[in-house]
Amino acid sequence: MFFKSKGSKVLDSSQHSFKNDSFENLELVETKGEALRNKVGKDPVFILFQFSGTAFAAVFMDWQFWFVVALFWIARGNPMHKKRHEVPDSCGDALNVSQDLLQWTLVFYIEQSYHRFNIQHYNCTQSATHIINICDMARQHMSQAGQWRMFRLLNAAYVLTYIGIGDEYTDKSLFFPLNEKYKLLTHQEVARIKEIGFQGNSAYQEILSWVMQTIKIERQNVRSEREVLELVTEVLLLRNTLGRLFEYTSFPMPFSYRHCISMTLLLFLPLYSYSMGYSTTLPYLGITESLIEFVYVFFFTVTCLSTRVLARKIHDPFGHDAEDFPVVQFINATISGSYKLLCSFSNPQTQWDISGEQREEGFQQVCALKQRKRTVAVNFIRFESSLNSQKKKVCSAVVAKSQKKTKSLVKTRSKVRIAHTIILRKGTELSN
Repeated sequence: MFFKSKGSKVLDSSQHSFKNDSFENLELVETKGEALRNKVGKDPVFILFQFSGTAFAAVFMDWQFWFVVALFWIARGNPMHKKRHEVPDSCGDALNVSQDLLQWTLVFYIEQSYHRFNIQHYNCTQSATHIINICDMARQHMSQAGQWRMFRLLNAAYVLTYIGIGDEYTDKSLFFPLNEKYKLLTHQEVARIKEIGFQGNSAYQEILSWVMQTIKIERQNVRSEREVLELVTEVLLLRNTLGRLFEYTSFPMPFSYRHCISMTLLLFLPLYSYSMGYSTTLPYLGITESLIEFVYVFFFTVTCLSTRVLARKIHDPFGHDAEDFPVVQFINATISGSYKLLCSFSNPQTQWDISGEQREEGFQQVCALKQRKRTVAVNFIRFESSLNSQKKKVCSAVVAKSQKKTKSLVKTRSKVRIAHTIILRKGTELSN
């Protein structure tokens, strides 16, 4: 289900503007990145002679590289070079200090950039894992319409996350081609997302709120509250993982630190080039020895500047460089995995061929039926409660009436006893 590129031509992000890019160009760039990743395991000698995908293009466009090269030949062509054999002490001391500072700042910079690269790659793949887990749980506990609604909304949220991260991916180049192919959102849902805006984190958060509403509607099909809690927890973990991508994007490497690295390179590389072109252990070096030293200066300068370029590229892995994440492959793999999971115990043709509007209509019908069942159950409970209240009223009336009769009977009996006592007294008096 992965997209295949229609050609092998490589697009250079430095020569093309991807602001209004097309989906085909995104596939083409990721094909370039995949071919570059396949070269990692090849012979080191083969890798050394590869220019595509390396930092040479960016280094050769840097003025600092040409300034260092020119400074070497200026120092080597200086007529005073024949009379001097070593660099002045002040230049050597500054070179040693700048070299120590460069070793610490540059290594720390690339280590932090690679750490950010790994963390963001983990967040991308972990988001896909959460989506597949939620679809698996939905297949176990939800109705068929609810399952496919969860499938649509979760994958749509995953796509909109990459669009909201920055300007590298747009709705026209990424979302609408995928939505047209997979029918992720209906027309009404797309209209709502347009009102919110594709940029930023509001779009995917809105869709995840729809996912929570779906869980609430399908709650009756879940067997226990523990399973509902697990499903909600998985959705919250997905929201947290997607939010971390925005956190890393909104908080890049501090500008002051990058400025410190640039200043260190600007101090060290010219001093190094000048010292290599000026000092020698012989009275004079010929053209052959000069070329050998130039090759050494050339590769050392390229290595230092390439390290900075590499750190800058992996610092922000979302874009159109060969080193960036294959976002289209991530999305296709997630949609394919969740789709196959839902179709594992059902016929795929009966589900995949219908449109998003039809699935949404079926979901709405199921929701209406459940609402009617819920209304009937509530009315029955109300009728039963009213009947019980009427029974209680009748019973209380009967009890009150019986209690009243009992009281009157007791009064009558007491009166009879009093009359009987009076008669007995009068009879005793008459007999006496």
